[in-house]
Amino acid sequence: MKIAAISFKGKPENYCVIDKYLSRSAQPQKEDFTWLKEQGVTDVFNFRTMIVSGLDFNEEEVVKSLGMKYHNIPSVSRYPKGENVDIFLKEVD
Repeated sequence: MKIAAISFKGKPENYCVIDKYLSRSAQPQKEDFTWLKEQGVTDVFNFRTMIVSGLDFNEEEVVKSLGMKYHNIPSVSRYPKGENVDIFLKEVD
């Protein structure tokens, strides 16, 4: 995974660059994935354990249609399971 130079016009809500390889945001809207792709994002990780009300698109299909990889690791953010952490670390290695 790599994040290129970032343009902040139209970014997903709460978008933040952690380092040159990792960023995070709130749930992106459908059009936000195009913006993320344009920024050089190659992989999208979904850690949600629930359905997002008002989400009227299939996130996995949108991400894959743009040529990015989609990873779904349902986790509770305050108390992630060790096995989920291991899956994430293996995917980003």
